[in-house]
Amino acid sequence: LLMPVVVCLVWMKGGGAERAASWLGFEPLPLSPARVHLHIGLCALYGLKWALGGLVMLSSVPWSAAVQVPVAHALPWLMVHFLAILPAPAWSPSPAIPYALDAWDGLVVANALISAILGQGAELQRFLFKRDPANLGKLHTTGLFRHARFINHTGFVLNDLGTVLLTRSWVPLLTPFGPIMAVYILHWQVVPTVVAHMAEKYGDKWHRYCKETPAQYVPLVF
Repeated sequence: LLMPVVVCLVWMKGGGAERAASWLGFEPLPLSPARVHLHIGLCALYGLKWALGGLVMLSSVPWSAAVQVPVAHALPWLMVHFLAILPAPAWSPSPAIPYALDAWDGLVVANALISAILGQGAELQRFLFKRDPANLGKLHTTGLFRHARFINHTGFVLNDLGTVLLTRSWVPLLTPFGPIMAVYILHWQVVPTVVAHMAEKYGDKWHRYCKETPAQYVPLVF
């Protein structure tokens, strides 16, 4: 899952951006060294947090997933890097990304850290809870999960929202890598399946947990 970092280095440092712009016939926007390092740092954080889920929490990873998953995770970052050098046309509501970092980029970094804490942080807490033999057969309701039943999914959606914030563009909203698709998949496909499984496996414990923790994604809100 270091593939996003490799793609970023080739694109930002290896001349990939200039070649792509030349092929497509436009002058790429210049990026400051600080902005290049921001992209590399976010890619590294992205790769590390998904590697945590894939390599630490799973007992094994099949070869098919070892090939497909890095490619799937690299594609949205390739889109992000491309949008970073793409001049905004006059009709576009999205502004061109500024050369130097600004306060908006602070929001990008904060979102990345919060998404990692809520997403992979919650998953790690549950992993450690399940790993303890004393918790065999118990429902995990502590840690971040005491605030919302699917708070990890909130982290995943914030992660995809990061592509919108970083590019300052509406384009990622329309792609399979954006937060709209993440909300659709998680809320309408994944969550109903998980709820049915948990209700069957834990019965009254699950129903009590739902009553004591009514929020699904955002504490005290939703």
